[in-house]
Amino acid sequence: MNSKPLPITVNRQSATDIQPLLKRFNHSLFITPQWVESMAINGCSPIYLQFAMGPQVVGFIIGLEVPGGPLQGTQLYFYAGPAIDNNDLLMHEKALMALRAFARKQGYSKISIRPFDQQLSTPCNPKGYRRTNSAEYIYFFPNEDTPPKMSYGFKKNVKKGRKIGAALLASQHHRDLQALFRLIEQTKSKRVNKYGDDYNPLGLLNLGKESLSRLLDTELGLLYLVEVEQDRHCIQLCLEDEQRNYALLMGANEFAYENGLASFLDASVETLLREKKFKYLNLGSVPADNGGAGLIQYKEAMGCRRYDSYGYYTYFLTFPLLLLNPLYKAGHLLPDNGWVKNLKTAVSRVISRQ
Repeated sequence: MNSKPLPITVNRQSATDIQPLLKRFNHSLFITPQWVESMAINGCSPIYLQFAMGPQVVGFIIGLEVPGGPLQGTQLYFYAGPAIDNNDLLMHEKALMALRAFARKQGYSKISIRPFDQQLSTPCNPKGYRRTNSAEYIYFFPNEDTPPKMSYGFKKNVKKGRKIGAALLASQHHRDLQALFRLIEQTKSKRVNKYGDDYNPLGLLNLGKESLSRLLDTELGLLYLVEVEQDRHCIQLCLEDEQRNYALLMGANEFAYENGLASFLDASVETLLREKKFKYLNLGSVPADNGGAGLIQYKEAMGCRRYDSYGYYTYFLTFPLLLLNPLYKAGHLLPDNGWVKNLKTAVSRVISRQ
């Protein structure tokens, strides 16, 4: 007679206790202590959770406790889903349901899980969650001798950068981070003028100058810069460990656009990582508007492939907030126009901190 599988339990841990699990389980760069502790500003606190089946540890997740007002309560916010033994889909689903039960018992008002650098690209259907869909563009290194199949136009831009003597540099200096933010503003201005819609280039919770300065003080944050005659025209901020690179933010000026320096930077980083025998280079996701189609074309021209990723979030878990859930659920069924759109916006401002 087969025994009933043990339930998954969620146990709060310290950063020290979680550290050995980083080597054991395949995990997103966004559920590392370095990333989460850097984002722990504006009253947010890191939370380290371990998943277990009886005595066996089967995974972990690291995120933030996000305080709200009397109406919002304290939410759990994760930049990526849990790291689970062998990326097991069923266990992943059970872990999310166990996380929801833990949150309800501990009095958290809501769970939000973003899909950044997600290690599992297959969706699951955990009870009590809604799922969000996204995609990231990744180049997996088959071996150190095989460059990606870049398009003719991409390679042409790379040659333009080489022709003017562009050089790739790496940095963790805070002054270069300030330069990145200035370049991001120039990039934003160019894209808004071209596509018409304003947007926030720092669209993640707590992402900004303070948190990224803290990130650069860890071994995870790294800046790549393109320099021409000692002037920096293009800078990219990455999360990078011993085997993986995630390109999070890039800023470039008009000179960089005219001379293909973004392509030069990405191609040069790809070559560097291939020589170091990295596992993959993740160029991240793209927005639905503001030139998203052009960014997709750019990333595919570099040789990256699209990989689907999935986030999850709950409705409210605690009283009296859960009384808003019927209105929350109705918002997914009603048309997105007129007074309904205005009502959705008003409700979202109350119930969301994303």
